[in-house]
Amino acid sequence: MRLVTPRLVLRNFIEADLAREWAPLKPVAAAVQPFDLRDLPAVKRQVHDAIATCREEPRTTWDLAVVVSEGERLIGRAGLKRGEREPREALMWFVSDPSSWNQGYAHEALTALLGAAFGPLKLHRVTAETSPGNAGAVGLFESLGLRREAHFVENAFAGGRWVDTALYATLDREWAARPKP
Repeated sequence: MRLVTPRLVLRNFIEADLAREWAPLKPVAAAVQPFDLRDLPAVKRQVHDAIATCREEPRTTWDLAVVVSEGERLIGRAGLKRGEREPREALMWFVSDPSSWNQGYAHEALTALLGAAFGPLKLHRVTAETSPGNAGAVGLFESLGLRREAHFVENAFAGGRWVDTALYATLDREWAARPKP
């Protein structure tokens, strides 16, 4: 899968991504994120695992590199994973390095990903999860037309403690009926 937006390319990870030269990044006050380019060993493990998903038959996971077109800068990952019990449902995600936050990349990438989910992949339902207190993710999901369906109490163990998660979702017919920009 390869998706192109005005500023981004979402594509399969490739071996060359493992050999990239990573520019040093300024420290940020936020906690370490799942795709923090300052944690090179973790990023390389994630890229290696994403490359392995390309060889699945049938493919059930699309863990894609998010690259800023200008300068070919890798900033994160976006993807879909089909449900094991229901293959026309998928979990969607976007994680990026803090250096790329607040620039609209997540909205742009997930709009393209939802278009592919409800277009060529012919999915019926896409879900996304976040911490209920993550105002950025909540706002992103709502701006994409996802509705909040659940608030799970202490259902995930992260950072050495039990945390809540919120579930958001949209259906193919809802995506098709959304107001176009």
